[in-house]
Amino acid sequence: MTDTGPEVAVIGYGPVGATLANLLGQAGIRTSVHERSTEPYPLPRACHLDAEIMRIFQNIGLGEETAALVEPSRGMLFVDAAGRPLFDYEDFVRDPILGWDEDYVFIQPELDAALRSGVDRFDCVDVRLGSEVTDWREVPARWVVACDGAASASRRMAGIDFVDLGYDQRWLVVDVMLSRPVALPDIIHQVCDPQRPATFVPSARNHRRWEFRLEAGESDEQMCRPETVWRLLAPWLRSG
Repeated sequence: MTDTGPEVAVIGYGPVGATLANLLGQAGIRTSVHERSTEPYPLPRACHLDAEIMRIFQNIGLGEETAALVEPSRGMLFVDAAGRPLFDYEDFVRDPILGWDEDYVFIQPELDAALRSGVDRFDCVDVRLGSEVTDWREVPARWVVACDGAASASRRMAGIDFVDLGYDQRWLVVDVMLSRPVALPDIIHQVCDPQRPATFVPSARNHRRWEFRLEAGESDEQMCRPETVWRLLAPWLRSG
């Protein structure tokens, strides 16, 4: 490493890598960021964060920018197969702590864009899109931080085992951007249906997410067909 080279290399430029790049840039630490993709991932994945995460965003000078993208979560209700309430999760909605609400929902591509824009403030951070690291030992930096997600190539390169806890259920995740008003719940629903357990998440603005457990014998091809997805959504959708 030369005197002007990076002290820290960050592998991965999702929300974790971008947050770390902001923290390092704020501290004036020479940093290189390596991301194999040239564009942010376009689909929503994570959709929930809490007050402590908002505090981090505030500390890196992006409190206002990220606050404009998130919405407080309103709670969680458990219902039976017929939609009758079983109980609610009262602790999910609490008075603001640390200056922020306890739980928020968001649309990840929007948050990714805000965090990446924040990194642009720092001349000491060199972002290298389309840069895939095949061997982190060859990265010219004193420290290498792996932020490349669940399918981390860095973990495999370092010989770190992936612990399989045996969760073998298959679920279909359906993300919808509403184009018109629809009468949907304003809190998270956990549907305790033994035949088809499901989760509904009212995310930020017009984003809604459903998750349906798949049964044995239901193929991915079959369950991803538009007509199958619409059949699963039909009980929820009502014109507003």
